[in-house]
Amino acid sequence: MAFDAARYDRDVITALRGAHGRLPAGDLWARYAMEPGLGSAQIAAHLSTVRAYWRRRASGPDSRAQVCRLLLAADEQLQRTAGEAMHDPAWWREQARPGTAAGRPEAPPTHRPGPPTPRKAPTSPPIEAQPLAERWRAEARDIVRAQLDRRIATRAPAPARGRTVRPRRAPEAEPSTPDTAVPTGVAELAIGLVSASGRHCRVRCSWLTVTGGEVRVRWSTESPPWSSGTVVGADEIERFGSELSGVAGLAGGRSTLEAELPAGYHVYVPFLIVDGRATVGRLVGHGVAEPVRQLEVEWLGDRAFLTWVWPEDATLAEVEWTSADGIAASHRISRTEYTEDYGLRLPVDRAGGVARVSAISLVAGAEVISPVRAVALDPRPARIGYTVARSSPRWRPRHFTVSIESDVDCPALDLVVVAAGRDRPETAEDGSVVGSFTALALTAGEPRVIEVVIPQEVHRQRPYWLRCFVTTDLPHTLTDPPVETMKVT
Repeated sequence: MAFDAARYDRDVITALRGAHGRLPAGDLWARYAMEPGLGSAQIAAHLSTVRAYWRRRASGPDSRAQVCRLLLAADEQLQRTAGEAMHDPAWWREQARPGTAAGRPEAPPTHRPGPPTPRKAPTSPPIEAQPLAERWRAEARDIVRAQLDRRIATRAPAPARGRTVRPRRAPEAEPSTPDTAVPTGVAELAIGLVSASGRHCRVRCSWLTVTGGEVRVRWSTESPPWSSGTVVGADEIERFGSELSGVAGLAGGRSTLEAELPAGYHVYVPFLIVDGRATVGRLVGHGVAEPVRQLEVEWLGDRAFLTWVWPEDATLAEVEWTSADGIAASHRISRTEYTEDYGLRLPVDRAGGVARVSAISLVAGAEVISPVRAVALDPRPARIGYTVARSSPRWRPRHFTVSIESDVDCPALDLVVVAAGRDRPETAEDGSVVGSFTALALTAGEPRVIEVVIPQEVHRQRPYWLRCFVTTDLPHTLTDPPVETMKVT
């Protein structure tokens, strides 16, 4: 059975809101949305899907993100103790049985073969059992270290609103005159913000004036492929970014260049050109109105929610929505509204569409709009339901009618009806196929009635269960009828 994100959000995430730093002992079957009867490969694929869902929802300031961060931390601890045993169906049978509440304590198993399980006392306290303040401090340290590692790896300083981050300047030889310098060593830049408004900003770039050579500046949103001090052919620098062009000038022995660029974070690199060779200078990172990060959209039942991570200095966001039929709408949302509503609900029908988001920051009293980030929303999965009833008259006890209905048109739906003995079948392979129907044409909101005749050898072994499964490769959710109508006595 496919992972139902809407049901998981309702039954697990919402139930765990307010955990405030730790999770209850809980039922692992509910926490991982595990289904009975899965094989090792199916369990591994299901765990991968659930963990990907947690990672998508873990960003943001809302309580759902807090719960997903707690679930990820608990899962990491469980993987360290249980290891590959989590892919073993026998290991899951030893955990709390399905159907118990997510917050109900688990009963200890009577027998525990194989690798150690998470109930074995670890050498250090589980992450979810640590004090809340200590966990937050550890999380903050991890974030800071990750950012420092990323800066060192890319050699790009962190972006800042309207200000320049420069590496430490190395000692230089004294210029021969106050206005000139020998064209040796590595060129260095200074970047300053002149003005910003709308989707553009104006920056001033300056460097020490040289004689006998030329300094050219190129910019990009990515770091260059060379390190500072590398010597390349003058024509090779075209591989990186775009040439910075604008109004040139001189001021105090320094060359200046004012240029207008799109808002956002840019990397500037100077190149000292001498005799057809270019020496790569030290890069400078400069940011104005950075874009949103981790933009995602997903269905929660009949509603679609858009979420993202806000830039530090952004107070508003501009959202443009284009539906699948081409209807466009725009909306501005404040950071406070976003936090209170756990994201932005889109005005979307089941067909899906594309969302584009720009962050809006105040720079020197002016609104500056960041570069656009876009994400597509797939059509909502079809919602299919069915009922099972005995045919009349009563002297035909092996004849049943199945009435199936969808909320969207399904021109070619494949359906199988499965009969199983004591336990209700969880997959189409858990019982005997007593009815197989291909290319069923369903019209939205109109039930389609089909008849199923149970073989004598199956009907003789009453009681048994009747359950339907959709085998078409179609995004859908299938709702079972009341349990008492599925069991034949």
